[in-house]
Amino acid sequence: MAEANEKLVIKGQTFGEGMPVLCVTIAEQREGEILRQVKSLTEEGIPMLEIRGDFYDGLYDEDRLTELFRSLSPLVEHTVLLFTIRTIPQGGRTEPSASYLEKIYDIAAISGVCDFIDIEFNEFPHPAQEIRRIHECGAKVLTSDHDYMQTAKSVDLSDLLEKMRKAGADMVELAVTPEDPDDLLELLKVTNRFHRSHPDTPVITLSMGEDGFLTRVTGEIFGSAVTFGKAGKSDLNGHVNYKKLQMILNQVHDSLNGNF
Repeated sequence: MAEANEKLVIKGQTFGEGMPVLCVTIAEQREGEILRQVKSLTEEGIPMLEIRGDFYDGLYDEDRLTELFRSLSPLVEHTVLLFTIRTIPQGGRTEPSASYLEKIYDIAAISGVCDFIDIEFNEFPHPAQEIRRIHECGAKVLTSDHDYMQTAKSVDLSDLLEKMRKAGADMVELAVTPEDPDDLLELLKVTNRFHRSHPDTPVITLSMGEDGFLTRVTGEIFGSAVTFGKAGKSDLNGHVNYKKLQMILNQVHDSLNGNF
């Protein structure tokens, strides 16, 4: 967690101030394709990348996983790297045991390559302990919660963000499912309130699926620190092609600064 009233800055990227940081998600099975996309995107100057480890076919081979991080190291020297394992209950592709999930996080954090490890907050009985453990291994922690059924009441969303913050997360994320446009408005209100109350803890919120697109492009207005785009044809529940997303983010930024 950043010091009180101190912005979180990693590799020149300030989280929670101005335009949301564009993060491109890479969801590939083969190491070669992962490295190819990372190289291409970093050469384009993409500021942040997410590796979805639950897609990687070497996830259950510790040597291959270690080698993947070793190969990534020279490619992401100036690019923020987020490593994510999305389990099946959270909409992902795998279901490792609790002990092996901790092992994966250890390998990722100790590698020194991953700036953030994404952990699903409610998958751990004592998330604060897991956050401290990852911190001790050398990485920062993004805690997240994905609700594929609904958008909970505003008070419940706010309470969950507070629990994540108090547990020691460096950045917090909520992903919800909208039933109608009112759900988008409620999520944006929750985002804005948390951002104003805790400027030292960056918050990411998004409403999943096509109906939630608005929440992916208005972070500069309401305070969401990161927005996720995709490269290629991966099915990632509402992720927009990163080039289109960057264009819209730039247009929003220009309009907010009077450059119509």
